[in-house]
Amino acid sequence: MALLSIPSEHPYVRSIYPRAIAHDVPVLDDPILDPAEPARWWPHPAFERQWWENNTADTPRHLKDSITAVHVHFGFEHLSVEQTQDFIDTLRDQRIPLILTVHDIDNPHLADQSDYHRQLAILLGDAARIFTLTELAKNRLVTEFSVRAARIRVAPHPRVVPSSELPAPAAGEGVGVFLKSVRSNVIHDFTFYRDIAAECAKRSQSFRVFIHRDQAESELFRQLESYPGIELIAHDEMSDSQLYAAVAGCAAVILPYRGGTHSGWLEMCRDLDVPVAVPDCGCFAGQADSADAVRVFPTGDGHQAGIAAAELAQTGHIPFSGDRDAQQKEIVALHRHIYEALLGPSLNIALIGPARFPIKEPYAGGLEAFCALIVEAFRSYGHRVDFYAAQGSEGNCPAVEFPGVNWEGHEDDQTDHTYPPGEREKEDAVFKQLREHLEADLAAGRIDVIHNNSLHPEFFGTAVAPSMVTTLHTPMLDDLQESIDEGVQTEWGAGLFAAVSAVTASTWNLPTPACIIPNGIDDRLWKLGPGGERAIWFGRITPEKGPHFAIDAARQLGLPLTLVGRLGTPRYFEEEIRPRLGEDIELLGSTSQSHLNELVGASAVSFVTPQWDEPFGMVVIESMACGTPAVSFARGGIPAILSPFPQLLVEPQDGADGLARAARQALTMNRQELSDWARSEFNNRRLVERYTALFAQVIGIATEEDAA
Repeated sequence: MALLSIPSEHPYVRSIYPRAIAHDVPVLDDPILDPAEPARWWPHPAFERQWWENNTADTPRHLKDSITAVHVHFGFEHLSVEQTQDFIDTLRDQRIPLILTVHDIDNPHLADQSDYHRQLAILLGDAARIFTLTELAKNRLVTEFSVRAARIRVAPHPRVVPSSELPAPAAGEGVGVFLKSVRSNVIHDFTFYRDIAAECAKRSQSFRVFIHRDQAESELFRQLESYPGIELIAHDEMSDSQLYAAVAGCAAVILPYRGGTHSGWLEMCRDLDVPVAVPDCGCFAGQADSADAVRVFPTGDGHQAGIAAAELAQTGHIPFSGDRDAQQKEIVALHRHIYEALLGPSLNIALIGPARFPIKEPYAGGLEAFCALIVEAFRSYGHRVDFYAAQGSEGNCPAVEFPGVNWEGHEDDQTDHTYPPGEREKEDAVFKQLREHLEADLAAGRIDVIHNNSLHPEFFGTAVAPSMVTTLHTPMLDDLQESIDEGVQTEWGAGLFAAVSAVTASTWNLPTPACIIPNGIDDRLWKLGPGGERAIWFGRITPEKGPHFAIDAARQLGLPLTLVGRLGTPRYFEEEIRPRLGEDIELLGSTSQSHLNELVGASAVSFVTPQWDEPFGMVVIESMACGTPAVSFARGGIPAILSPFPQLLVEPQDGADGLARAARQALTMNRQELSDWARSEFNNRRLVERYTALFAQVIGIATEEDAA
């Protein structure tokens, strides 16, 4: 088992995968592309399909066969968009997951970012795990590349200067700029440096510009050399110790960049306690360890850069705010944990979601939230997911998209279960298109298994059925049951089944018993909250969810109530909810998962009030994960969930009175214990393990049938 990091020998990579630690992640060496230049790893041959398929001199076959994950950092900008997609397709064919660290959202070496951004979007769409270095960069990936925030981990840039190589403490003097060989992302305009010098002189600060001797014939070098307010220091490439001493000899340093995203140079300066003036492009400001140590100036504005740097220089060196050694240990442990999580077999999964609503926040209901959760969970453990869902969903496959349901002209009749004229026929046509698409993918070997979470009868008794697991999220539906019965009579069968609870499974007539797999929660999101003085109810505002009972119970307790959810049945709202509203009821619409976590975590108790046999009860485990006891009617799958806490269950016939009595007892429960229980029993890792075990059965069945 080994990790292919692209590259491997870069200082950043060596800091997150240190070779000196016993039992550490085994990282393959960079290939030697040219013996005369052994340190050059680019262009990395692993971006090409033939490298994986052939025995090459740079990396023996047995080492390629040992690769269990690929971690890309830099070095793909030379590829075309089509070549980038072929690299992803190659990893998919090899069943090897991708880890991506986004150092550069804007590549500092490119003037036109359009193709690079398309490449980055391809890599982001496939990556099992995504890292970036700052919250600013994470926000850009969310807003500009439509990546779900939950997919991105921020891991700060670790130290650049080893503690053993720190120079002796010094005060530093004046402002410095290090141009090296004046790469394309560095400002070439002499006036920028002249204006810096002018502002430094006003504040009695010297200004030094360090530049490689190989630039001696350039126009910029000659202008810098002839200007009296600039001390030009021409030098050959420095050793690390020489560089550290030169940087530490400055009281402040300016980053003269006109583009880019993050800077290892900034981190080096801060390792040396040197404050830094940074341009407002990219995400450099987000790397600041403290507000005092980094000042921002408008990109390309020498006057403002000079003012910022000169003021920093007057303060002098500022020690790094934090523990660099502890920070690096945390980053190393995080990367080791991610790598170990990806060691298992990787599958190519086609996951079919429900068709009515887009799978994006705020989620229309529990099924939509479940699909978002499990898609992310599968991907985070190294599986590739082609996600088929309604138009407007996040992270879905655009090749086939469901149209949703258009209620225009029929608004008063809207429900979550019926269709206005013509809408079911549109949905049926797209499901037929999807079946044909999946049949082609199965034949081509692009996918290993189909996970069907839809409520549509198209797939049973077809060529996709032997490779399909259908999760039953609802009590028996007549059209699905009829299709299953017919499918069993065909050569293809109906596939295997999972159900979210034993109660739900018992309502269906299945060819083989359903595997009971409870739903899960994103345990990175649903966390312990402090509690509060309010009650909460959250879910779809529909008759079968019964939120009017929560209003009545909260009033008996004398607790104000927050009611959160999408209005699913307008007529029910007008008849049962609106008449009960008052100053003690806060009515919110749908909201994001993170906001909902805050609301639930800040509540004293939650009410769960199903008026039907709830198939599972996601709101129960979400509430308990926040430490907020969920007092619920004992219907459907909920009693199985709450079997360790019978005091939270209420017989439906006891109504609001029963809910109020149980809530009084619930208010005394230990929130930490409730949270620990829910996050242990229903975390997303357990969810993935349960489903992949079932998928293994499907793949075995499909393989046996193919052989026959």
